[in-house]
Amino acid sequence: PAQVPWRDAAISRGYASSCALPLVDGGGTCFGALNVYSAEPDAFDDEEMRLLEELGGDLAFGLRALRDRGERDEAQRRQRVAEGQLGRLVEASPTILYALRSVDGKGVPVTVSDNVERILGYTPAQALQPDWRDAHVHPDDLPVVQAAVAQVQAQGQLVQEYRFTHGAGRYVWLRDEMRLGPVHAGGEQAIVGVLTDITHHKMVEQSLENQRKVLEMVASGASLSSTLDTLARGLEALLPDMLASILLLDADGVHLRHGAAPTLPEPYVRVVDGIAIGQGVGSCGTAAATGRAVIVDDITRHPLWAPYVTLAAPHGLRACWSFPILSRDGQVLGTLALYSMRVVKPTLAQLEQIRLATDGAAIAIGRHREESALRASEARFRKLFDLAPVPF
Repeated sequence: PAQVPWRDAAISRGYASSCALPLVDGGGTCFGALNVYSAEPDAFDDEEMRLLEELGGDLAFGLRALRDRGERDEAQRRQRVAEGQLGRLVEASPTILYALRSVDGKGVPVTVSDNVERILGYTPAQALQPDWRDAHVHPDDLPVVQAAVAQVQAQGQLVQEYRFTHGAGRYVWLRDEMRLGPVHAGGEQAIVGVLTDITHHKMVEQSLENQRKVLEMVASGASLSSTLDTLARGLEALLPDMLASILLLDADGVHLRHGAAPTLPEPYVRVVDGIAIGQGVGSCGTAAATGRAVIVDDITRHPLWAPYVTLAAPHGLRACWSFPILSRDGQVLGTLALYSMRVVKPTLAQLEQIRLATDGAAIAIGRHREESALRASEARFRKLFDLAPVPF
């Protein structure tokens, strides 16, 4: 009776008997059937049924294997897609992922994300060298960085900020967030972390602090020399490996006088003090004469420095960027220069910091000149008053 709906169709095709065997997976669930038809009635005896059951089992096993392999291949495909998406996300991320292991109290890199090359200018292979980090940390920050592994092992996590040499040779600020990771076989515990370039944030923070200090000194009546020295040192902190110099235009409008140069070699400072301004007089003389910035990235090759190369060479000075310090009405008050021991051009971020510094210098110099003029006026008035006859 169960075959009634299909009997006529089977007879019309010459089928007289049939056998259906379930195809069962490893969990006992039927996922299909093996159907065998014959033109002979009572075609399937016990032996044939046994053989067909074995065939059904073999077929079910083979189909399960194919299905499992398909599922495995699909899972692997999805994993590759996910890994690709993760890789693209990490590459585009502003943070570098890394893992360390502790060897004799030092952190030895185990893995690092590929975006280390985009962010810091080093290949992953370079970043995995044992002494890579310590070799590129700013010397002043190195003791703190070297103590980090012991601190994170004691505290469980640690956040620190330090200066690091970019592959291009400049210093960048990094925020390093570390924590204890999983324990590996053998009891060794990993340290995992993320590095974030915070240079822009740090420069803005330091720039605001520098401006605050300079304006406070101007408002409190601090001497011009100490104010300009503070400004120059603050700018050097923002632009590591650069040496700042501030020259003031003399009252004669022809010569530049020393204002501040906290780290320039003293012999060079003495030679430059009193130099006459003019086209072709190095970077500062030309900037003061023209009222425009003069960027010289290689002193040894630039025509403006041809007569003065022998002055700079003994001190290792290779680049000099000079910017006029202008009053509110556009008059030249002096120059602010940045020297470097290597051939280099300023970045846009550096130019912005220098602009802010020249504005601060203009405020300090302008205020000093106003106060000097006021004192001179008071002195003249007092002299006139002292010389004038007193009526009785």
